[in-house]
Amino acid sequence: MQPASPVFLRALLLCLMLTQLTACSSMGSAMDKVKNIDLWPFDGEGSAEQVRTYRPANASEYQCDKNKRFYVRMLDKGETVWLITKEREIALPKVGAGEYRKENIDLMLNKDGAELSMSADTPYTNCKLMAIK
Repeated sequence: MQPASPVFLRALLLCLMLTQLTACSSMGSAMDKVKNIDLWPFDGEGSAEQVRTYRPANASEYQCDKNKRFYVRMLDKGETVWLITKEREIALPKVGAGEYRKENIDLMLNKDGAELSMSADTPYTNCKLMAIK
């Protein structure tokens, strides 16, 4: 068997390089699709593709104005709640009947709704307890 000629090897190398270049150019459009990924799994406000809504285990969901949501998990027989929002998660101790507070976060729970104030730029108003589906 004869060794391959230098012209053949150059042509083969050129074909391989061209194939690699076209593969790299198609990655640009694929990367454009993944620029803005929201990894918050508890709502579908930014994605029409999301089929189901996730709820943290053993937590009650509250739906508020402007499609805002938060979740509350009772701890220590109601003496503490675990508050889960898109911005943060925090334990709030009980300070009164249905009232939980820590730092600048106030949570008032009643029979079928809640009031949550965290800061002026993240208002949670007119919050209703959602039924478990």
